Amino acid sequence: MDVLIITHADFVMTISFKEEGGEKEFRKIYDCIKAKYKGGSFSTKYIFSDPDLLQEFSLCDLSEKLPVNKDIDRDNCPVLFENKKYRIRIEFLADIKRPYIFSRDKSLTDAFDYRMVGGITPFLFTDITFRNDIGYIDFNINYTRGTIDKTVVFKARVFSEKFDIDNGLPIITRDIELFYPRLILDHIKKTYHHFDIVPGEYNNLTWWVIFENTYKKLITDFEFIIEKPHRKQGPYKVLKRRDKIYNPTAYLAEKIKRYAGEADKYFLVWGQKDLEDNYENQVVKFILKDILHKFKKIYELVKGHSAGKRMTIDYKDQLDFVYGALQSLLNHSFFQSVRDINEIKRTSHVLTMRSGYADLLRDWEKLNMGYKLFEGVLELELKDIAYLYQIWCFFGMIDLIKSLGGEIVEIVKVPFILPDQFILYPDKDMNSKILFKFGDGTMVELYHELLYSDKFDKDNAGSLTGSVRPDIVLRVKKNDLQDTPFITYLFDVKYKLDESVKGDMRQVHHYRDAIHNKNQYTNLLSKEVKGAYIIHPGKEKPGNQRNLDLIDAGLFSFIPGEDMENSMLRNHLAKIIYEGGITLLKDVPPQKGKSYQSDESFVLIHFIRKDNAAEIHYFEDTYASLLCHKSFIRAVGNNSLRYVAINIEGKGIKYMYEILDYNWKSRRQVYPPDHELFVDNGRKHLVLRIGNKKVFEERLQIKGTVSSSRYTKMAYINNPVNGFIKTVPKEKLS
Repeated sequence: MDVLIITHADFVMTISFKEEGGEKEFRKIYDCIKAKYKGGSFSTKYIFSDPDLLQEFSLCDLSEKLPVNKDIDRDNCPVLFENKKYRIRIEFLADIKRPYIFSRDKSLTDAFDYRMVGGITPFLFTDITFRNDIGYIDFNINYTRGTIDKTVVFKARVFSEKFDIDNGLPIITRDIELFYPRLILDHIKKTYHHFDIVPGEYNNLTWWVIFENTYKKLITDFEFIIEKPHRKQGPYKVLKRRDKIYNPTAYLAEKIKRYAGEADKYFLVWGQKDLEDNYENQVVKFILKDILHKFKKIYELVKGHSAGKRMTIDYKDQLDFVYGALQSLLNHSFFQSVRDINEIKRTSHVLTMRSGYADLLRDWEKLNMGYKLFEGVLELELKDIAYLYQIWCFFGMIDLIKSLGGEIVEIVKVPFILPDQFILYPDKDMNSKILFKFGDGTMVELYHELLYSDKFDKDNAGSLTGSVRPDIVLRVKKNDLQDTPFITYLFDVKYKLDESVKGDMRQVHHYRDAIHNKNQYTNLLSKEVKGAYIIHPGKEKPGNQRNLDLIDAGLFSFIPGEDMENSMLRNHLAKIIYEGGITLLKDVPPQKGKSYQSDESFVLIHFIRKDNAAEIHYFEDTYASLLCHKSFIRAVGNNSLRYVAINIEGKGIKYMYEILDYNWKSRRQVYPPDHELFVDNGRKHLVLRIGNKKVFEERLQIKGTVSSSRYTKMAYINNPVNGFIKTVPKEKLS
């Protein structure tokens, strides 16, 4: 379906919509996008730099089946939309020579193919998908007419199908700028935006935007390839005795014949074996040398710039370390056996699909984007709108939590900016964390791109299926769940409409199944995540609420500029934050392998005299597993006595354990003979199996003189008054 035709004196340019469904699909998309734009903003101007030779300008009119004539100087209907496929075809007159396309984006320039019609008429064409590139696109149509070189510029606007970019994009960029100054800038792309879309002032300093994660990931890619390189059958020369040579060439047969009397004579022959010196590994070496060359060149320029002189010492040290690590990789014996190439002429299945190689190629392309940015920006480009939307959702979540009463008490690992807006990213994981506190003591942690790895280094949480990095992680610490550090919720941001986002639910379910908590003492694994959701810019559907209530999974709508006061997302955050932890988890298997504390659960306060060094050491300095009590306590049997707090004479209570099981056995059967608490006594004792040790930030105290065990409730443990807790008589234990 043709959506735009420009007839010029020297050529005809046609832009066609190539999605399946043709006119019907275009109409559906057009109407859907138009409905999102407010106040008549759903129009655009098309710029053509040679109006004197413009003969006709036609656009798709939905009331007609063919494009109709329009005035190019007036506002017209948009026909270019993100994530849709188009074909651009430019057919020239027969006497036109050397036609070619130029664009600031090399990929767009290279995309155009040159052909001849009937051997006399030249034309250029390409298929293009704007993916998540919204904004303006322009390119130069260059050619020679007779002896005159000509250039004609065409410019058009690519519209978003997700929301009104005239209103939504300024909101996104403004909100991100508040926390991540200049993060919105990106490399040269197919589309760009005018400077007035971005708040703040920009000087002529060229931004050097290089993410630490890119460098770390590149080194990991190289190391993975060196450890598991691709090998390919190739020829090599080897010495063999004549009795080991089969099917010799005529020349070699004659040579063997000449040495017929020498049985131990060896001959040089060609053989086949798996070689590391193949095209794929030559590409890897080329990439490594390219990175080293550009890194050194740019780093020297940065250090000589006034902004470079204001870099922190830690950041300089980090860059020096990266360069040293890359240089040592090039000196590895693996690359010594691999020949050099001057350019990457083609791709291959290994380079695009094999682990390590595909990752390296993708990360190298990302890095090149940063270098292109350093080399000069002709217009202001923004990062991929999908990534900007993801970051904006993170800051939108901050505003929603604040609107629910959360007070920000800590901001950590957010990129900071030095004078002249020179961007530095000091955090190794490139994730940010915002800590909120509520009036009832509830603590909320909000993370952007928190990495869970198989090292289980995020508060003993990690992934069983390799590293995963959800877009947004919400962790809530409830006052009534003191022994359960956090309840965790995941939010993955998808820049998609609800019709296409449902398949992505498998990804968040994978996150929920993969992320576990590992007990630091027993190494036992338990589920970490309670809820997993998708945030997207589509419209809200009431039916999603049922999934949220039943299985803690579903879709949330989050659209820039929309009122979120009564949104499903804000209401669900309110439920997570305001409801008690026990209520939230009543239908869920215990998080982190624990049972949840009720304020009405009883606690045995086990008293230890200050001169009992062995028992103090066992309960305070080790992960104790057994505790002896001289008499049986009925409350253990009916499960109302759930915990044991360790009270040291003169010091107070610092540690508490959960009661996991109990038994009734003689004292000598409790600990082995070589244990420090072994007593050779046949008297029966109540033996409590304990675990899930908890450490209080401050020691708790009991008023009065204490010389024996006491009892209390979790309500008093959770709410001490000036460091003191109430006790309850044994008779109150049910």
